[in-house]
Amino acid sequence: MKKIQFCSLFLMTVLFFTSFTVSTSANETNQPNVSEVEFLNSDFTLPPNVRLEWCRVSLSNPRSSLNVRTYNGRIVGKVKHGTRVFVSEYEDDWARISIQQGRRLVSVGWVSSEYLIC
Repeated sequence: MKKIQFCSLFLMTVLFFTSFTVSTSANETNQPNVSEVEFLNSDFTLPPNVRLEWCRVSLSNPRSSLNVRTYNGRIVGKVKHGTRVFVSEYEDDWARISIQQGRRLVSVGWVSSEYLIC
């Protein structure tokens, strides 16, 4: 059941990202600016738990790292203090994050949203 939910969310995300254009200024580093998204289909609305935004990991100890987890809570990695992440979804106090690698966003998992500054 979780695989079906994940696949559905993944397909919805792919459809969303293929249905808009992003406008950036020439002096930026070609990173999407969510506030400048122009939707091609004006009838399209995002679900209430989906908010697309860039954030930074903020920890009280700058030398520590934030655990990244699967939807089921298993730790799959860590993100260092100050790392810039892209949040695609919130669920309760958790945020689903991606990290930019080159020109692509790579989904990493879920983190506690209390450690993000957006």
